[in-house]
Amino acid sequence: MAVFAAAVGSLVGSSMPARAASPGIDLVSAGCADLQLAEVERVLNIELSQVASEWPGDARLRAELTCDGDRLAIVVIDPVTDKKLSRTVPMTGQSADRDRTIALLVSQLFLTSWSELLLARSAALEAAGPRVSPAIQQAAAAMVRSSFKPPSTRWGLSLLMGPRLRDLPTPAVSGAGQLRPSLFVGPTAVLFLDVGYERGQVSRSSGIVAFALASASLGAGFRRAFGSLGLEANLRAGAAYVDLRGNPTGTATGTTASGLAGEAAAELGPTLALGQARLGLVAVAGLTFPQTVAHVGGDRDVNLAGTWLGASLVASFLEGSP
Repeated sequence: MAVFAAAVGSLVGSSMPARAASPGIDLVSAGCADLQLAEVERVLNIELSQVASEWPGDARLRAELTCDGDRLAIVVIDPVTDKKLSRTVPMTGQSADRDRTIALLVSQLFLTSWSELLLARSAALEAAGPRVSPAIQQAAAAMVRSSFKPPSTRWGLSLLMGPRLRDLPTPAVSGAGQLRPSLFVGPTAVLFLDVGYERGQVSRSSGIVAFALASASLGAGFRRAFGSLGLEANLRAGAAYVDLRGNPTGTATGTTASGLAGEAAAELGPTLALGQARLGLVAVAGLTFPQTVAHVGGDRDVNLAGTWLGASLVASFLEGSP
């Protein structure tokens, strides 16, 4: 009997539109089997919280989602301005942020409807009288105004690790790690502070030359998302404390040297979004200046200045987006 009842429930549910419960938003869908309605509702509640939290009665904001093949029809019914707006968009494939994107499309239709609250009320609207309280109208108008503000910002933290090649004619190989606190401005721009450490060594006939660089840089970058995939490009410049040490063999004599040098670098590579985390691989090309040389008697010097190349695995953790 329990199995029969569950089957009947499933059959009835398949013929009814899916519905999500919210204090101020009535969200329904039809024909959207792959749509995560609860996630759409969650993001929509965040986007419209300023108005939904003021809602007192039964005449709630309403959004209807209808899927037909690879098309999604969105209809919003707005009691704040007594408007009904619609939009149809293509929906092919399944991206990681598809449900969030749909919620943002719905919220944009409501904001479009509420934009008229910033204008002088027409005689027709005055004659009809407000269908909702002034507090709700003020909240809706405030949300539209807030959408005109500069792009939102959020913080992030990235860890980069990978090899570098210096002294390219006879490459000196090193390993580098960087910690990068970042400030994301809007959907594409980023400003960051880069703190790094690099270490390596080079063999010569008279021994080994070990080197290390501790660096700090300021940078700016660009992020562009294509669904869950993305592309990032960064430029940074700063200073490095360089330490060179000779470890001789036999009768050779080793010395140490240290000092400051300037560094600049450019990065470019693909990324993959995993929720609020992001993994990537970037190619790096840089320049160290001025001359930074370890002299080796009877053999080729080790020169850390000039052009260097590298690659870094990137793990980023973003905060502040819904």
